[in-house]
Amino acid sequence: MSIIGNNALNAAVREEGLTTPSLVLDSLNRGVSSTLTLQADINEVGIKDGMDIALVTIDYKNMTIQYAGAYNPIYIIRDGHLMETKGDKFPIGLSIDDKLRLFTNHTFDLVEGDVIYIFSDGYPDQFGGPQGKKFKYDQFRSMLLDIHELSPRKQVKEIGNRFDAWMGDLVQLDDVLVIGMRV
Repeated sequence: MSIIGNNALNAAVREEGLTTPSLVLDSLNRGVSSTLTLQADINEVGIKDGMDIALVTIDYKNMTIQYAGAYNPIYIIRDGHLMETKGDKFPIGLSIDDKLRLFTNHTFDLVEGDVIYIFSDGYPDQFGGPQGKKFKYDQFRSMLLDIHELSPRKQVKEIGNRFDAWMGDLVQLDDVLVIGMRV
């Protein structure tokens, strides 16, 4: 799935020249869905697979950010308050009733000092802690609010340390990606 997604993403950006996040995700969705459909036809089996993603473009000149997501949200922390915009509730590559749905584009004004986070679901979905439960999004948001004023290096270290401490002796279940940007 990663290779298919990477190829379709490169085609959307490099070949089609798309920069609007929702349009990039629409193209990515078409590319992944058509590849999965082709593979299903060749192998004569149904392939039901999809991926989640958050995608942004930042215009520093006009101090705006555009965002679109397949399930994955974006968090913007401004003046100690976390603002969340959720992604659309469907993945890349999984069409319902053979209809491709279109992604929603969101545009926000940015303010110097804003901290932006996009991420995979691997961190909040990781099992651990004293009772072996998921980390979850409430605790993830709280952690980001705790660390957002730290330097980037200290944030990376703190995110990693907290993840390792939470996971303990349990196995890591999924990929974990957290991207943070300060305006």
